[in-house]
Amino acid sequence: KMIKAPNLISGFPVAVDFFGQAGNNHTIEHYYLSHFHSDHFGTISKSGFSFTIIASKITCQLLNIHFKGKIKTKCIEPGIPTLMHCSGSITYTVTAFDANHCPGSLMFAFQGSTGTTLFTGDFRVNQKMKQELLQLFTVIDLVLLR
Repeated sequence: KMIKAPNLISGFPVAVDFFGQAGNNHTIEHYYLSHFHSDHFGTISKSGFSFTIIASKITCQLLNIHFKGKIKTKCIEPGIPTLMHCSGSITYTVTAFDANHCPGSLMFAFQGSTGTTLFTGDFRVNQKMKQELLQLFTVIDLVLLR
């Protein structure tokens, strides 16, 4: 199933490319940024952001330059499934993939008890990308197109 992406990922305590109302939503525990274009990070306040933003190494570097170190970042490596821990005993696995859009752009696959959701962000599909996804996932329950 494919739908236009909401920024809050149903079934997961995460938001992608969504920072404006972050402090008011207590269900979000992890914030992801797909790439460093203003239409994706534009809702981050110039005075900073109190939560850690998970992104590619290049995107983390650009965030730190643009926001003069007022942003906490955590880099995620493409192709490496990463187990994420949330409050209580909630866990999920996130795997980042090169989105082939601009330097540092990523897609994110979230796997948990509710299934597998792929958030594309902006991307350009190619054969290598399709092969990577097919090698790691037998089923993707939901694809969220940005």
